[in-house]
Amino acid sequence: MPCGVCRPAWRKSWRSPSPHITTNYFRRPERQCWSAWANDRVEINREKGPPKSLATSEPRCWTLSMLAVCETAVQVFGWHRLPMTIRNDDELEEAVTEVSILIQKIQDYAGRDFSKPAKVRFPRGYLRTAAESRRRVSFLEDATLRSNIAYTIQLSDVQHWILCGTDLSGMAKEMVIKLQIFLLGTIVESVTKNYLRGRCGGNFCRRTEYLLDKGQIDVALKADIDWLWDIRNNMHLFQLDDIEWTSANYTVANHNRAVRAFRRLLVALGGS
Repeated sequence: MPCGVCRPAWRKSWRSPSPHITTNYFRRPERQCWSAWANDRVEINREKGPPKSLATSEPRCWTLSMLAVCETAVQVFGWHRLPMTIRNDDELEEAVTEVSILIQKIQDYAGRDFSKPAKVRFPRGYLRTAAESRRRVSFLEDATLRSNIAYTIQLSDVQHWILCGTDLSGMAKEMVIKLQIFLLGTIVESVTKNYLRGRCGGNFCRRTEYLLDKGQIDVALKADIDWLWDIRNNMHLFQLDDIEWTSANYTVANHNRAVRAFRRLLVALGGS
């Protein structure tokens, strides 16, 4: 199968002049990487002269050019072992190990020198679309607020990936959880403010009391969103009495409690 480096270029730009050769190659189980297949193609194409530049090369010229890329990747990163797609947990574990090693190599070399081209591709498909999040708060009349909530949820998704997709730990992890709770508290504040416009003014707790009196939320949900609001107010650092190292607020359990409260409130008000 094509390796991790070959695969993007192979998918986008490779046009094999001989589909029969391609098919036979991938039926040979002893082959592990497209670089091995490229070696075969080099022997066929060598008599046709040196390759042109990548920008103007014919399909046969990709062989030599991509072979160089492939061989570098094999020597430096060992990416020839990665399958085209992850098919089971064993392959997932292997992929995670190799990618983690590579990212650390990038950090060791680039450090905090942000002038270097060291951006890792964020996984596509993880962030929810703005349209999807707008639908969740379709009960709000303010279109601008619906969009701004959707963008905030995308920020929350980025942080959620960091929490669940990395081994971040210690105070750094707790501070990401803290920011997640802050974002949810900010959205809840805005939702209740807009939803009750013209019916109930005042502060946050007065609005939740109004929702409870009208039967739109129950006692347990009121307690949870009031708690969420209290945690959110820790964003004012000058008001904190103690260092946050000693705080027990920013745990995974509290993160999950905040998410559940947020979801239940949306459902209670007519969203999803």
